[in-house]
Amino acid sequence: MAIVEKKMTQREINAQKTKRKVLETSLQLFTTHGYDSVTIDDIVKKAGVSKGTFYTHFSSKDRVLVESFNSIDGVFEEAMEALPDDTSASDQLRVLFKTLFEYCSNFQDVDIMKIVYMNQISLGERQVLLKDHNRPHYKYLDKIVKLGVATEEFHFSVDTETLIEYFFIFSFGLTYNWCLEDGKKDLVQTGSVFVDQLIEWLSGPVKKMPF
Repeated sequence: MAIVEKKMTQREINAQKTKRKVLETSLQLFTTHGYDSVTIDDIVKKAGVSKGTFYTHFSSKDRVLVESFNSIDGVFEEAMEALPDDTSASDQLRVLFKTLFEYCSNFQDVDIMKIVYMNQISLGERQVLLKDHNRPHYKYLDKIVKLGVATEEFHFSVDTETLIEYFFIFSFGLTYNWCLEDGKKDLVQTGSVFVDQLIEWLSGPVKKMPF
């Protein structure tokens, strides 16, 4: 039986367009004037919408940044789906991490990236988008780790789910540390060195986690 996709109503289409307009206007203002200098009043005036409309789509100004950051999902999919089917787990891991590091380092500036992290930290266990296991980043990590274990590229005594979680923490840990250092180091270059060292370590004899 064929699955029929639900057609969006005109109201839903208009709502999506309005949300996109608010988001794009916000980012334009943040880039031009700086995040701290821009108010919600500035955003709604420039976008030509009411403040109530803004809050219909975004609970706060920093939430605009978090949702904008979500465009990384499409970047992950584009980068990973372009790889040949016979790409090794190690090389897939390199591409996945490089994609993350390039995106973070090019996302507005390091101060904007800090705000994304602060928003996620303040939420605690509530609606933390960066740690959503249903998103492409986690799904590709799952695929890569299982391939690496199956082909014996990765040698570890922990189960695959634990190893996936360690990779997940590792990837965002590096970007978080980059924020703490005010972006003084090249995230892509530094991250590539760490990833190569991690892969070299994983490719050696079976080992236990040191922590």
